[in-house]
Amino acid sequence: MNKRTNHMKIKYLGTAAFEGIPAMFCNCEVCKNAFKLGGKNIRTRSSALVNDDLLIDFNPDTEIHYQTYRFDMDKIDNCLITHDHNDHFYPEDALMAGNDYAKQNKHKMTYWAGRAAIRHAVIVEYGDGGPQNFENVIGLKEIEAYKTYKIGKYDVLVLKANHQAETTPLFYAISDGKKKLLYAHDSGYFFEETWQALKEFAKTGKFDLVSCDCTGALQKNWRDHHLSYDVDLEIFGRMKKEGIADENTKFVVNHFSHNGGANYDDLKPVADKDGVIVSYDGLEIEF
Repeated sequence: MNKRTNHMKIKYLGTAAFEGIPAMFCNCEVCKNAFKLGGKNIRTRSSALVNDDLLIDFNPDTEIHYQTYRFDMDKIDNCLITHDHNDHFYPEDALMAGNDYAKQNKHKMTYWAGRAAIRHAVIVEYGDGGPQNFENVIGLKEIEAYKTYKIGKYDVLVLKANHQAETTPLFYAISDGKKKLLYAHDSGYFFEETWQALKEFAKTGKFDLVSCDCTGALQKNWRDHHLSYDVDLEIFGRMKKEGIADENTKFVVNHFSHNGGANYDDLKPVADKDGVIVSYDGLEIEF
C-alpha cells in the first residue's frame, strides 16, 4: 500500500525578473558576467511548480521550461497567476492548448487570477485569431485578496501584493493539510493587512518554506513593488518574531534582476551566512 507522503516540493522553473539574466540588449557587468560564469547565473523568467500539479505563473518562457524540465502538463490542473505583467502571465501562449494547435489534448487547465489578468485572458480568448473550443481546455477563475480557495488538493490563501495596483497583484499561501508554502513575488514590503492574514493562516502551523522577492539583490532598502536582500531578512525576522515561521522554516530568495547588480555567484556566499537559499533555474526543494 502506498503511503501518503508528508513532504511537499517546489521546483523553480525560472528565477528572473522581466528581462531575464543575461538581458537582451544589455551590456552591464551582471549580464556580461552571467555569460562568462554560466550555470546557475543564467536565469529565465520566474515560474514555479508545486508537487508536479500546481503551476505558479505562466510566462513567455513556459514553453522552454516545459522542454527543459519535461514536467507532465496533463497533471497540472491549476495555475496560480500572481499578476498581469507579461513576464508572469502570457495567455497568448495558452492558445497552444486549443484544437488548432494541440492534437489529442483532452486536458483542461484552470487559471486562478486577479481581475486584470482575467480581463487580459478574456481578450485573448475571444479576440481575433483565437482557436475554436478554447474554453474546453482553458478555465478562468477570478479570485480576490484575503479569501481562501480550495484549488485541487490545496487550500490557497490569496494575499494582496505591494506592486503596481493596476495589475491586480497577488501572492499565495498554499497548504496541502500537512505542509505550508508562501510564494511572495512580485511584492515590496507586505501590507499590514497581509501580515495579519499570514498570522491567522499560521495558527494551524507555521510555514515550512517561504519564498520572497529579491529583485534588488544586494542593493539596499528596496521596499516598494520589489524587495532587496536586506529587506528580505527584515521580513524573515518579523515572521519568526510573530510566529509565522520558525528555525525550521526554509527561507528562499527569488526573482532577480540584472538591475539588482548581482549574479548567483555574488549572492550565494552572502546568503549562506544567513542560512538563506538563493534560487536558481531548476532548483527543487522538498520540505
